[in-house]
Amino acid sequence: MRVGIALLRWFPHGGAQRDALLTAEACRAAGHEVHMYVRRWDGGPPEGITLRVLDAGGWTNHGRVARFAACLAGARREDAVDVLLGFE
Repeated sequence: MRVGIALLRWFPHGGAQRDALLTAEACRAAGHEVHMYVRRWDGGPPEGITLRVLDAGGWTNHGRVARFAACLAGARREDAVDVLLGFE
């Protein structure tokens, strides 16, 4: 199964970020193909997980989130992800 995990921003010491990465690693260990979608990634890339940083700029926070959602929908279709989990 192809699992997608969406998170606006990943940084090494965040709680939701840690949970998202642990979930991705558990899915990968169970034999699933994992794709992570973020607007921004701070740190090294995860091992064995496809990371896509989506270009989701905008003038306001609301605009950036709306653009991320639109980019995410397209990326999910491109990668043929079966299930999408969101962390935020």
